[in-house]
Order: sequence, then structure tokens, then C-alpha cells
Amino acid sequence: MMRVSSMVVAGFVIGTGQVLAAQGLGPSGATARCQDGRFSIQKSETVACKDHGGIATWYGLEDSSRTHAAKKTDVVALLEAAIAQEPPYSIIRADPDGNIILRSTDSAKIDSYAFFTQFLDQVHQESGCRRTSGHCVTCTIPGHRIYCTNVAKWLPLPPF
Repeated sequence: MMRVSSMVVAGFVIGTGQVLAAQGLGPSGATARCQDGRFSIQKSETVACKDHGGIATWYGLEDSSRTHAAKKTDVVALLEAAIAQEPPYSIIRADPDGNIILRSTDSAKIDSYAFFTQFLDQVHQESGCRRTSGHCVTCTIPGHRIYCTNVAKWLPLPPF
């Protein structure tokens, strides 16, 4: 009986440690983004990114406005980098975590719209959009999506 209890307790401790390590607010549960661009799931700021140049952004394990702002900035920065690698006339749609869920490179369709907002409103029926960077907008109605573009005639995106 004692042996079984010890194994159950050991399994619980190991399992709990893994769950806690993945409760950060960063991409895929990360607790920190390191200076070299890697992500860490360490629970402690003193250990996270120790071998990766230190912490660039601490997401932490608890919800706060500071960590939400840092996460949002990082997601947009990652999407800015992604759109720079796409072919010309590209539009990408991503979820709030920065996962790209749609790519469009239909230059004929894109050329029929004078403005990025017009494209979003008429093609995807999005509204409630606001600029989050020179290439990306966040749309909250209906749902929460981030759109980025590298279409030259639309850049830099005006505030809207």
C-alpha cells in the first residue's frame, strides 16, 4: 500500500510541474520570450532564458494587463516578420495567438480594392478593425482576427 501511494504522489508532483510550466500567457503557453527569439516555459524568471541571452518579454503565469500588452506586441511582431516572407500581394489572416489560418495572393481581386479596410469589409465582412502596426490590423467583430498585408499600394496602413 505504501509503495502505491508513493508512486501516485510522485506522479502527481511530476504531472503538476509539467502543467504549471505550460500556463504562461505567451504563444503555446510560454512564460517568456528570450533575447535570441526562443520561448521558455520555465516558471521562474531567474531560470527562464538563462542560456538564451536573458528574457526579452516575461509573460508570467498570471493574467495582467502588462503581460497581455507584451503578448499582443510579440504576436504582431511575429506576423510582421511572417508577411515580409510572403510573396508580393499577400494577405494573411491569423488568430489572436499568431497562428496563420488563411493566405490570399489573388492579385486580381486585391487590385479591385483601393483600401485595405475596403477589402476587409467587403471580402471578409469584418468590421471593428484598428491598425496594430504598419502592416497589420486587429479585427474584433465578428470574432478576433489579425490581418496583415504586404500589398504595396496599401502600405503603410493608415490609422483606422
